[in-house]
Amino acid sequence: MHPAYSVIFFTTATGAGYGLLALFGLAAGFGLLPADFGFALAGTAMAYVLIVAGLLSSTFHLGHPERAWRALSQWRSSWLSREGVLAIAAFGPTGLFAYGWVMLSETGGVYALAGLLGAVVCGLTVYATSMIYASLRTVRAWTDGWVTPVDRRGGDSAPESATGLGHLGAVRLLDPPHTGTNFLMTEMGYRVAQTHAAKLRRMAFVTGIAVPFVLTVTAMSVTGIVPAIAAILAALSAAIGVLIERWLFFAEAKHVVMLYYGGSG
Repeated sequence: MHPAYSVIFFTTATGAGYGLLALFGLAAGFGLLPADFGFALAGTAMAYVLIVAGLLSSTFHLGHPERAWRALSQWRSSWLSREGVLAIAAFGPTGLFAYGWVMLSETGGVYALAGLLGAVVCGLTVYATSMIYASLRTVRAWTDGWVTPVDRRGGDSAPESATGLGHLGAVRLLDPPHTGTNFLMTEMGYRVAQTHAAKLRRMAFVTGIAVPFVLTVTAMSVTGIVPAIAAILAALSAAIGVLIERWLFFAEAKHVVMLYYGGSG
């Protein structure tokens, strides 16, 4: 499928923001969060900026962004609507937790409970986001409850299975449905060369996992200003890795509609 940069940024930014709030909430619940004003302000501000920026970017992919609020009413049947409801609901407990941590330097009692509740709602929000794609049966590689980042599941459909003529051998398209391209072929038939995909996958592993791991170990092993620099570099490297992985998530997805045009699903 054609990678939509607004959606890539949305899933990356909101995932990072809600992840930060969830970690802070869990740490507060277990008494591991320092009552430091500078750290509290920087951490919560970064999380909320990422969340708000991501949510706003998600509307850029809509044909009528002004109608986005209507999606909230379909929570009984739509994972997109559930995600929106949970995303808004998360601001309640996390906001109370952030107020106690930043303004009062308090991370225990009711604020710890708010942090734990916020962590749960943040986790549910990210899960609902993943289910938006996992619920799309037309993209077989996404049909996974967690839509794991390293999910390499191949397509289950092919022209042979779609037509029921597989027992006769290979099935190929005799004539194309039309002579030119259309929206479906552009959006759903995006192709990326396997050699390039393999290189990008290695880059995603190195920048998203290997480099942040080394920098994190370094930050925990030394003193002075080095840990702060290492932590910033680790976060930037991880962000690059996630962006590459998320681009591949969409670019390598095969929609079954392409069977109509002779492709594979």
